[in-house]
Amino acid sequence: MKKQKKNVTYIGIITLILILSVLAWFISKPEPEVQTTVTKSEETQRFTSKNLEIAFDTKTPVLMKDLLISVILDYDGKEILISRSSSDYQKLEDYLARLIELNQLNVKQRKDITIDGSPAVILFTDSMGVDHPSYFVVKDEWVYSMYTIHPELFDDLDRIVKTFDYLSDNSPD
Repeated sequence: MKKQKKNVTYIGIITLILILSVLAWFISKPEPEVQTTVTKSEETQRFTSKNLEIAFDTKTPVLMKDLLISVILDYDGKEILISRSSSDYQKLEDYLARLIELNQLNVKQRKDITIDGSPAVILFTDSMGVDHPSYFVVKDEWVYSMYTIHPELFDDLDRIVKTFDYLSDNSPD
């Protein structure tokens, strides 16, 4: 009986040594080198501005400011501006004519479009030496304008315009 207990003890010790050896081998085994490629994420998010009563999709900016009359999306110092102003004008045409006159805008091209089911306009103007689009739409007597002067943000601006939703309860269903 004593001999049998000794054998069981030796087998247990040998088994324990084997298990510890295998664990030590796995722990000390060098990891294979894996080459990773870092890609810049183009994650988008839905943003809602309660101040401007709008929502839109955008690439996640570095900083987003939801102010009383505007939303500023800051991408490392390059901005997209969305603003809202009231208008006494009954038509977008009248508003734009006055805006062009007051600001002496150099309009290079104009295009009629639809934003969130409403007639809208893109004005291609020259500002700070850059030809850029500015989008305008009227919702419940508010004029919304959206623009950037940074060409690398034009696609982001276009995404905002395509996903623009006016959220007021006064809007027709």
